[in-house]
Amino acid sequence: VVCDEKVFRMGEAAEFPFTTEKTSDGAAFVWKSPALEVRQDFSFVASKDATLPDGIRIKLTLKNTGEKDCRVGVRYLIDTHLGEPSGTHFSTPLKERFDKEASVRPSETENYFRSADPGDKEGAGLPVMLKGDGVSPVEEVIFANWKRLTETAWRYAVNPNRNFNLLPYSINDSAGCIYYAVETLKRGDTREISTVLGNVSGGNYKAVDGSGFSGLLLRMKGETAESAVSDPQEAMKAETQTREAFMKQLGTRLN
Repeated sequence: VVCDEKVFRMGEAAEFPFTTEKTSDGAAFVWKSPALEVRQDFSFVASKDATLPDGIRIKLTLKNTGEKDCRVGVRYLIDTHLGEPSGTHFSTPLKERFDKEASVRPSETENYFRSADPGDKEGAGLPVMLKGDGVSPVEEVIFANWKRLTETAWRYAVNPNRNFNLLPYSINDSAGCIYYAVETLKRGDTREISTVLGNVSGGNYKAVDGSGFSGLLLRMKGETAESAVSDPQEAMKAETQTREAFMKQLGTRLN
């Protein structure tokens, strides 16, 4: 978190004592200083056509508890692995492969990035929402070597000719740095930043409002998902799977 051009790394900054809390939806990290309170709530969310939660919502709440207005911004540095073995590292709706440093400015069409191995038969992948209904707009995403990014206090100068190595120790180690704009936070005011992470094997997706699990929803578009909604038998099958999964979890708890 940057506050009036001073950067604080949550969890390490002595100015921000740290506590944890249980919540009705999950858990939260809380950091408090005389000038700023930072709260990070985690909750599970489900995609529109999923029978069980398959995503995580992170809601960051910043409250100005000081005596004056301040300029506040946020960045997340996400160390990734899934795309490293294949050399793909990252992808977006407009580019299938990022194997060198890059800067992405999110748009309506380039609204997420993904860390995944295209050849993974299990279809595991980490998508991160960058733009969409209910998701806080991201100013910029930078792909670079993790060590270079973590050793940079705030802004990072991208070199498009540089790969994800930092010799001799940090080899093929990529990360995504997500920037939320620096804005004026008036005395006593709060600012919320919502981020959604999930797992998806293919297709586009976006954040939408809806019922079911609280918070944001990831909606994944695909022929299978669409048919499940329109076919009553598929809907009944999905409902049965949900009940079976619940009973299995209940049995585990009882044991």
